[in-house]
Amino acid sequence: MTTAVEQMSFAAGNGELLEGEESILDTARRTNSVAEKVAPVRAGMSTRRKVVLMLVVAVALIVAGMAQVWVRLRIVKIGYELSRQTTQTARLSRVYQKLSVEQALLRSPERIKQIAAKRLGLRPPRPEEVHEINRAAPLFGVDARQ
Repeated sequence: MTTAVEQMSFAAGNGELLEGEESILDTARRTNSVAEKVAPVRAGMSTRRKVVLMLVVAVALIVAGMAQVWVRLRIVKIGYELSRQTTQTARLSRVYQKLSVEQALLRSPERIKQIAAKRLGLRPPRPEEVHEINRAAPLFGVDARQ
């Protein structure tokens, strides 16, 4: 099995090793042997890291899903509240219209005349009961023009 360093060394020349390359090759071989020994430990760590990462992603997705459901439920609740308020507004508008009509009937001059005559015994004044007040004349000794 040739390493990348060996392939580069042979490709640089005509298959002969140059001075100083032996130490590079030895270093590369030692590094490869250490890497082979550490590889199972790294693989185990990366597997643990993958599991932890998958758990973090799963928790994040669950939280995002729960937030989505909460928002949707809130929208539905607000929709029902809006519908209830619209119904109440329409009902109160009808009540207001009825009360406006009732107020107009209660304030009508004909109705007031009937109540005054029947309940209170009042009648329109006779011409001799009507007295004109001259606004230019002083009232109770006080001149109103001052």
